[in-house]
Amino acid sequence: MRGSFLIITLLFLSFSAFTKPKESTSIKEENKKCWVEDSVKKLRYMPKVLLNKNKDWKPENTEIGFQISSATLSGKKKNSLETKVKYGGGCRVHSFQLIKPIQASKDTLQLYLVHESDNDMCRAFVMNEIKFNVSKLKLKKNTKVIMLNNFQVK
Repeated sequence: MRGSFLIITLLFLSFSAFTKPKESTSIKEENKKCWVEDSVKKLRYMPKVLLNKNKDWKPENTEIGFQISSATLSGKKKNSLETKVKYGGGCRVHSFQLIKPIQASKDTLQLYLVHESDNDMCRAFVMNEIKFNVSKLKLKKNTKVIMLNNFQVK
C-alpha cells in the first residue's frame, strides 16, 4: 500500500512539473488592500494610487531599482496611467506601488513609482507593462506637467 502511494505521488509531481501554469491575472486581498498579481510574469502591483501626506517624502534609492521606458495617460477620460518598466531579476515576484505625495508645485504633479524586488538576485532583464487607475487623482486646473519619478508622462 505504501509503495503504491509513493508511485502515485511521484507520477503526480512529474506530471505537474510539465504542465504550463495559467497565464491569468487575479486580484488578491492582502492587508485590506487589493493587489493585482501575475505569477507567470512574477509581477504584483496595486492599481490604485496611494496618497502620502508627508510633503517632503521621496522614495529611497532601494525602492527605485528599475527604469521607466514609457508612461502615458490613456482612456476616454485619461483615467489610466500605463507605464512600461524594466528591471533585473526574474526569479521572484516584484511589487510596484504608485504614490502621490502632497503636491508642492502648482503646475507640476509629481508621482512616484516604487519597487520592491524581494531580494531577487537573478540576472534576467525583465520588461512589464503596468496599468494604474488614476481617476481619483484631483488634478488642479493649472497642472501642465505630470512627472512619474524623473520621467514626464505624455
